[in-house]
Amino acid sequence: MKWSITYSFNYDDTYNKQFETFDEAKEGAYKWSIEEEGAPIYIWKLTTGNPIKWTKVSAWTILHST
Repeated sequence: MKWSITYSFNYDDTYNKQFETFDEAKEGAYKWSIEEEGAPIYIWKLTTGNPIKWTKVSAWTILHST
């Protein structure tokens, strides 16, 4: 199975990061979100057709907690 993460709400075929497992994609998404000051990162399930948006993650709460 392939998973991908993007910074944009719509899938960006040219600017994404791909992973083998969902757990790797989730970890990558949180790291990228931290680099982008808590911005949402979208996790996509890659298929033989169009990618399916799976979920959104954000490290905003981690970065802004007291």
